[in-house]
Amino acid sequence: RIVDDMLELSRLGGGSRRLRLGQFDPGRLAHEAAESFRLSGNSRVALHLEVAAGLPRLEADAELVGRVLTNLLDNARRFARGRVRLAVRQEPAALPNGTLPAHASRALDAAGGRAVAFVVSDDGPGIAPEDLEVVFEKFARLKNPPATADGAISRDASFGPE
Repeated sequence: RIVDDMLELSRLGGGSRRLRLGQFDPGRLAHEAAESFRLSGNSRVALHLEVAAGLPRLEADAELVGRVLTNLLDNARRFARGRVRLAVRQEPAALPNGTLPAHASRALDAAGGRAVAFVVSDDGPGIAPEDLEVVFEKFARLKNPPATADGAISRDASFGPE
C-alpha cells in the first residue's frame, strides 16, 4: 500500500490523475473506513465511530477522500494508547478568518453554509506545537516526533490535504 500511496502522490502532484467527482454518502464512507480499520487485525486499539444524522451527500472524489480518511485512521492507530475516534458531522464552513473559499461559496450556500467534517482523534501523545505547521506538508519530517504506541519513533508525515 505504501508504493500505491507514493504513486498516487506522484500522479496528483504531476497533474496526471484527474479527480473523479461524484456524489457519495459521507456516513457510508466512514462506516467503510471503520470496517477496514477493524478488519486490519490490530485489536489493541478500539475505534469509536460517531456519524451525525441527516448529513448531506458530498460532491467529491470519494476514492481520494476515503484514502485520506484511511491514512488518518492508520496514523491515529499507530500513536493511540487504546482508542481512536472518528466523528462525521456538519460544522460551519468558514475559514479561520471567517471567509469562505471562492470555489466553495456556491456549494456551501446550497447547503446552508455548513460543511461535513471528518474528525479523527486518538488518546496518544499528540503533536508538538512546533510541528503543527509542518505536519501536513508532503514528506514532512517532524522536529519532535512522538513515540508510537509500541515505543518506536516516527518522524514522517504524509498524504496531507493535497
